[in-house]
Amino acid sequence: RPGGGSTEIVEVREGKILSAQSLPIGSLNLFNRCVSKIWPKGKELNDMRRLIAETLAGADLPTAKVPCVCGVGGTARAVLKIANAWLERPDTERRMTPKELHQTAKLLQKQDARAKQLVLNACPDRVHTILPGALLMDTVCGALCKKELYVSRSGVREGYLYHKLLRKERRRQ
Repeated sequence: RPGGGSTEIVEVREGKILSAQSLPIGSLNLFNRCVSKIWPKGKELNDMRRLIAETLAGADLPTAKVPCVCGVGGTARAVLKIANAWLERPDTERRMTPKELHQTAKLLQKQDARAKQLVLNACPDRVHTILPGALLMDTVCGALCKKELYVSRSGVREGYLYHKLLRKERRRQ
């Protein structure tokens, strides 16, 4: 099934998982619950913000912000691609600051011709979910991250497949 139905938050220190939780909110989930057409109207943006805030208020988030957060998944990669294009950075850049993420989310919320063109150039397949996803990323990152967001090149599916293939190869040896 396609992603976008939830947001996973995993706290890792020194290679060990300290906590993990799945929040029942994602880019597609937000779109389906709040948006009536392709681009959300003002009230729909406010509904998404409220839903995100309520979900995070009920979450068991780490008490202190961390220097670096890692974003995984198609929405994170698409938002980074938009930010890189807007900030005129190379496509190979994998990092952005919380401020750059916030500015990118604000740009998308304007829904002007430039914002729409950035979306259509970077991720036309996500035209309906990119703004909900950017709002969610911005809010989560704002709550958790002090310095830097790193966006992984691969997602959970690729990691799962890699893990399965590695295990299968080890069994053969």
